[in-house]
Amino acid sequence: MLTLSPSATEAIDRLTVTYQVGPRGGFRLSLAGPPEQGCAVDVEAAPWPRGDDDVVAFDETQFFLSREAREGLNEKILDAREDYEGHYTFSIVNAGC
Repeated sequence: MLTLSPSATEAIDRLTVTYQVGPRGGFRLSLAGPPEQGCAVDVEAAPWPRGDDDVVAFDETQFFLSREAREGLNEKILDAREDYEGHYTFSIVNAGC
């Protein structure tokens, strides 16, 4: 199962407030390449899941993933880094690294 690093949890919490994601909303995760260490992950606020999305919940936040992304992110950690302008970059960290 996908887990979140503390920095990713903080980033998602801030983005939830910024984008006013409602109770049915969440964040769609898309892989920018093979799900390997350092792979970039696109995170997009979404008002609801698409028909083919798998919904994965962490606390009160929902993530919408394609089946391919969900399988590829199994046993991975979602990490986030904030730049000096307050923008976040999300990436994959292998469990145990």
